[in-house]
Amino acid sequence: LPNFLLVGAVDERGAPARFTNRGREVGIYANGVRVPARLPGGAPSYPSGTSMAAPQVTNAAAKVLAVAPTLSGAQLRALLE
Repeated sequence: LPNFLLVGAVDERGAPARFTNRGREVGIYANGVRVPARLPGGAPSYPSGTSMAAPQVTNAAAKVLAVAPTLSGAQLRALLE
């Protein structure tokens, strides 16, 4: 689908993480290993996973759409890729 984007996770060196999605359907990779986060109450945490990589791509997409809200899903995907 032109507006669908599968996200994979990379480690600190930019290599695909051992647990990540792989294959040609993965459109973009983001940091997914020891991502700085906060637990409820504010304590620091450093979780890993594709579930940590996907929000980083979502954040980038939201920032692009804030500047260019009329982009189609396919145009946004192309810019992110």
